[in-house]
Amino acid sequence: MQLTNSLIIMRRFVPLLFAALLPQLDALVLPKAVAPVRQLLRSKHQHPRSTEITSAAASDDAEEVKVTVRIKKPTPKDEGPPPSPVTLAIESTFVQAAGGMNGANYEFGLLEFVRAARDAFDEGIMVPALNLELSMCKQYTAGRPLQAEEIDLRTVWLSLVYLTFERVGYESKSAGAFPGQSVAAELRQKFYTFTYDVVNAKKQGYGLEKLKLEEVLQSDEEKTPMERAVLSQAMRICFLAIQAAEE
Repeated sequence: MQLTNSLIIMRRFVPLLFAALLPQLDALVLPKAVAPVRQLLRSKHQHPRSTEITSAAASDDAEEVKVTVRIKKPTPKDEGPPPSPVTLAIESTFVQAAGGMNGANYEFGLLEFVRAARDAFDEGIMVPALNLELSMCKQYTAGRPLQAEEIDLRTVWLSLVYLTFERVGYESKSAGAFPGQSVAAELRQKFYTFTYDVVNAKKQGYGLEKLKLEEVLQSDEEKTPMERAVLSQAMRICFLAIQAAEE
């Protein structure tokens, strides 16, 4: 009878004693049996994708003790809503136009970019909001994220289109929206007179192929080859924006 009571007591308290003495078990006679459990507990935070891990320790004198560790899977990160068709169009047409500057389809690609920007203008999307949407877009037409200078160039192109629409009186289809006013102050100051001169030249009957950059600049200030290339490209974007506004 006493033996039976002893066995019952052992069955109740051995698991509790095992858990309480776990830090000292290395010094006991069961190092090989305890090692898997200790390793499991030490590596608890090294298995973020596991849901359940079970190990056991046993000896000749005690019943098998099972230890189960359940680790909650991390919640998938919310990536937000998918990009809008306008955002996708601007992302892809910019890469196509910027990547084909020396090709035969450069002007066609640039016009497609201007039309995509016009759609954003029509929806009343401001330039900063548009840049934010583009920064979260996971579509990489270039096969990689754009570099900082490429993003800056895209912002200049968008600003030129918006300023030109403002110059010709093109109104957004979103009631009460004035997207042209969202152009950064620095770019507005840099291109405000420039867009006015391009729009004025177009009204006077000049075509893009006949208009010279010097006639738009109306300045004797010497320009570097890079500055002339940038302004020549800006003049082309303005002309195409006028064309898109008239379609």
